[in-house]
Amino acid sequence: MKKHGAVINRVTVTKENTLRTMTLRSSQELLDANVDTIRALAMSASGMKPTGVINGPIAL
Repeated sequence: MKKHGAVINRVTVTKENTLRTMTLRSSQELLDANVDTIRALAMSASGMKPTGVINGPIAL
């Protein structure tokens, strides 16, 4: 994931068959360029599919 711009990646198991992830990217441009590859890698690694996606800038 780091070669696709990931800076921080967190995974939390929320239920027996459910997990939640949060990934911070180094730039919006890298995310936009690699979003399909990133999702495909995540789905193949976990054997799961996303049920929802939220993305956008973080307000600090």
